[in-house]
Amino acid sequence: MMYVTPVIYPVKMLDNYPMVKGLMLWLNPISGVITNARAGLLGQGAVDFGVLGISLLMSVVYFCCRPVLLQEYGKVFRRYSLNHPRQSNIFNV
Repeated sequence: MMYVTPVIYPVKMLDNYPMVKGLMLWLNPISGVITNARAGLLGQGAVDFGVLGISLLMSVVYFCCRPVLLQEYGKVFRRYSLNHPRQSNIFNV
């Protein structure tokens, strides 16, 4: 997600690609924060509270899904670690 966060480039560069712009704004909760910080600090447009609302909504969704995902990923990691015991090496005596 870090690579699609609009830190170096403005979101307006994606106006020709509405599908990509929409996905980036909906799936990446930090993009709205970065866009509005740029608008407030550098004076590049007005603060868009709709984008901040989308960022807040997606942050809440990701936070609520976190326990379920961690529980499922934990099962995978435990299964992998039981099937692949740690090898000893010179750093791990």
